[in-house]
Amino acid sequence: MRKQYVMTTVVLAMAAVVPMLAQTPFKPYPVSPRKIVIGKDPQITLCKDGKAAFEVVKPANPAAAKEALKELLLRLEQITGRKVVPVAKASGKVPAFYLGTCPEAEKLGLNPEKLDRDGFYIKTDGNRIFITGCDGGTGTKIQKATLFGVYDFLERFAGVRYYFPGEIGTIVPKKKDWTLPSIDITERPDMQKRRIYCYPCARPPLDTSKYFYPGLNRKNLIPPTWRNSTRKTLGANHGINALELGRRFSKTHPEYFALTKDGKRFDHTYSSARPSHKYGHLCFSSEGLKEEVYQDAVAALTGKPASTRGVSRWNYQWDPEAVSICPNDGIYWCQCPACKKIEAQGAQAINDHIWKFRVDIANKLKKNNIPGYVTANSYAQFSLMPSMELPDNINVSITPPGPWSMNIPSLWSREQKRMKDWVKRVHHKITIGTYATKALALVPEVPNFTPRAVGAYFKAQKDSIYGCFFEVGSDHWMFDFMNCYVFSKVLWNTDTDVEALMDEHCRLMFGKAASQMNRFYREIEDIWMHKIMKETIQTSLGEKWKVPTLYEIWTRIYSPEKVREISTLLDQAEKAVASDPESLKRVKFIRKEIWEPWRPLPELFRMTFPTGARGPCIPAGRKGSPWTGNWTSPPGKRRKLSG
Repeated sequence: MRKQYVMTTVVLAMAAVVPMLAQTPFKPYPVSPRKIVIGKDPQITLCKDGKAAFEVVKPANPAAAKEALKELLLRLEQITGRKVVPVAKASGKVPAFYLGTCPEAEKLGLNPEKLDRDGFYIKTDGNRIFITGCDGGTGTKIQKATLFGVYDFLERFAGVRYYFPGEIGTIVPKKKDWTLPSIDITERPDMQKRRIYCYPCARPPLDTSKYFYPGLNRKNLIPPTWRNSTRKTLGANHGINALELGRRFSKTHPEYFALTKDGKRFDHTYSSARPSHKYGHLCFSSEGLKEEVYQDAVAALTGKPASTRGVSRWNYQWDPEAVSICPNDGIYWCQCPACKKIEAQGAQAINDHIWKFRVDIANKLKKNNIPGYVTANSYAQFSLMPSMELPDNINVSITPPGPWSMNIPSLWSREQKRMKDWVKRVHHKITIGTYATKALALVPEVPNFTPRAVGAYFKAQKDSIYGCFFEVGSDHWMFDFMNCYVFSKVLWNTDTDVEALMDEHCRLMFGKAASQMNRFYREIEDIWMHKIMKETIQTSLGEKWKVPTLYEIWTRIYSPEKVREISTLLDQAEKAVASDPESLKRVKFIRKEIWEPWRPLPELFRMTFPTGARGPCIPAGRKGSPWTGNWTSPPGKRRKLSG
């Protein structure tokens, strides 16, 4: 009998359109095709009438695929209620799962090395289910593609959802009957770089019982369920710091370091006033320094040990694919005669001077046939378009304001133009670093929950970027969870329907309270986007948000009326799921973690300051006031919040 299929096939044949870059495996566009073919009719029975019958074969490379195996076993047990013990060899009597690379997969032509980074296959063959990707490695070369494949399989075919780690944030449906159709999936990300960095800006001292939500490993703030890229290279931020220049050259070549106004050299010992000073600051007029960095680049790109250059180790931004020649944060401009002459010529001259340092190294690498990229960030003193031509072995990253800029037409228009100008200049997609983080928007205790803005932003940029360093962070980690979830989904597949994603999240998490919780999410996102993120200012660290005063926030934006309105909405949500313990638990959790952290503050603020008085941030004689302290700094280094 002829089989019927529901087929969805997406093939991106970019390699036929854009010339291949033979010198490095990285491409600023997808190369391997995406294929999704899922049959209509049930083909494999995993569970019937509550009785599960299947096997999981031990991976041929157990060390490489151990995380994938652990995850699959855990979820299969939760779904079916049956504890699963891996077998050395499939019996052939029941369906069998095969993970990672293995001879059986190779015979079916499943070769994950042909796929883009993090790509994987999910394929059925008779009663066998294969989930295979590249795994293992160390340092910059580590991959977990089979683990990503397991997540994808569980999401597509079991209904599992990973909103955040732990029981509350992970949806695992239980099944008495579970069948699979025929499956032929070749999957890979649309964007190569998908790095989430959760800036640790909780109010100190850190209350780990509240800040690290259930199930989160304190040592790993980024759960792998978010498909944070396993590629640790192609970093552009402060890469020169990795070269240990202060230790190597401060005594023998002090001229490599910025001359200060007091006549000293700003090496790694000069100042500890801010964390970035521990690396020192450089004199970009020093030809000797340029030659040393060039030789470091040659060594890294040709695979030589860091020790050959006197460096203790190559970090993730220095390897045979790419080297990051990006200056330290918050550059101190050298006061030597050559640099002062540049400074006197203005911003474009300063910008070009730093770009020339990098371009000269990139051109010399190209001239000497050294493969690989020079990654170069564009922000702060070097945020302007350089006047000189850029060689094609430079990979550019820029730092636009990001998702919160979309509601400011002038800012959004300027950001879009800058993005397109850079793409035109380098003749291929670029990467960005953007900062939806409270580290740049000091608004204590107010939820910066903006997943719809995050989704809209990255979908709008899909033709210009191949990835993003997404810095997030808040005084309460849960303020950010859906920002990160949506980011991970859209960067993996830019066709993701964000509205459908949010609707599904509310339905699966909150049951009959889905409508109220969706309205709650929309309300707090709208307030953040349109009442708080209204304006930006330029700083030495790039673009920073100019936020309302605490008085405005807690008397006008989150007014008593608005607070009562939202609280009533959450009351209605709890009432709607009063007979559904699981949904009620999730509603209460979100209420506690997103709504209640700051609930006492508006009234406390009104008690602290008389009606109509703005007053100083810290009331006189009021020790321990919530208006004191810098909630983004460690204890002992606190400063006043703007009041």
